[in-house]
Amino acid sequence: AGRASAIARAALLPNIGMSFNLSKNMAERTITNAGRISRDSPDYVSNVATLSLRQPLYNADAEARFRQSSAQTDYSEAVFVGRTQELISRLFAAYVDTLFAQDQIRLATAQRNALKENQTTNQRKFEKGEGTKTDVLETQARFELAQAQLLEAEDNVETMRRKLMTIT
Repeated sequence: AGRASAIARAALLPNIGMSFNLSKNMAERTITNAGRISRDSPDYVSNVATLSLRQPLYNADAEARFRQSSAQTDYSEAVFVGRTQELISRLFAAYVDTLFAQDQIRLATAQRNALKENQTTNQRKFEKGEGTKTDVLETQARFELAQAQLLEAEDNVETMRRKLMTIT
């Protein structure tokens, strides 16, 4: 996009041209003067150098193309900045989602471990006659639910990592 602006600007600048021509001339002349014939061979080198500079006073077409290319460059830069910010935002969101999913695994693991300990305690109480079968079964159900939540959290972490990898 920046090159288009530079190319359009070039049409507004002066044009310089240079040419050089080197010629070697050889000839044979026969001159008749009052009945006398004389011959000679003039050989000479001819040099021509030209330098030209052209600058239009005002070129409306070139000025319009320059302004158009400048506007296109500005637009392209704005789109680039916008998309860069969008990418940063998506990347940050995916990163935070991944961290959150990892925290969910730690929480689900802690809950599962606590329920396992509670299940063991309720089973011992039941075996000693202090607890009820309902407490044991309820704790078992909560433990299995916590186990399922842990598996779900692990799947969620994998999903978030894949999402993060697709962005990067």
